[in-house]
Amino acid sequence: MNRLIGYVRAAIMSIGVAVLGLATPSWGQLQEVTLNPTADTYLNGKHLDDVHFQQCNYGGHERLFVGDDWFESQTVTVPGPLRILIAFGDLSAIPPGSRIVSAELILHYAEHPPASRGDHTMSLYRLLRNWQEGTRYGQPAEQATATFLSALHDVVGGLWKVPGADGTADREATPSATTVYRLGNNLIFSGQGLIRDVQDFLDHP
Repeated sequence: MNRLIGYVRAAIMSIGVAVLGLATPSWGQLQEVTLNPTADTYLNGKHLDDVHFQQCNYGGHERLFVGDDWFESQTVTVPGPLRILIAFGDLSAIPPGSRIVSAELILHYAEHPPASRGDHTMSLYRLLRNWQEGTRYGQPAEQATATFLSALHDVVGGLWKVPGADGTADREATPSATTVYRLGNNLIFSGQGLIRDVQDFLDHP
């Protein structure tokens, strides 16, 4: 079980790009592009027997929460999954026709969990559903915004197939990347799966 590993303050994606030369068919010099999210929120499944939390939107929250426990203090935990949703909808900084050769998603921590929690493996999945960030700060969701129960709240067909976006119709079955969180470090996801995702986003906007 992945336990809550802290509060995420910010996320960036660093992309290594090979730009196709216009005069020759060869690939040109490598470039690095940094992308910031265009939308982010988290899904709160805390207290699975309390539907109130599951129908709230957190798109206006300045921090994101992730894991399978919510720690109320250094010693008290409340079970319930929390999932982060992040969108990079603006790829205009990447030159058209580029080949992606590297990709890193970096999540910066604002607060870390107690040292007693140890290391945890975390997974990054590509979503298959449209969702909207919303503007709430833990209040009941506006229509067509993301909650633990819905990709698009109060919209016909808007429910996640499995709450928390955990269904195979909600996200890819295989992670795009995994990483191990160690106390004091940020989360950094990388690898061929993430490269393929970014290339596909670029080729099929």
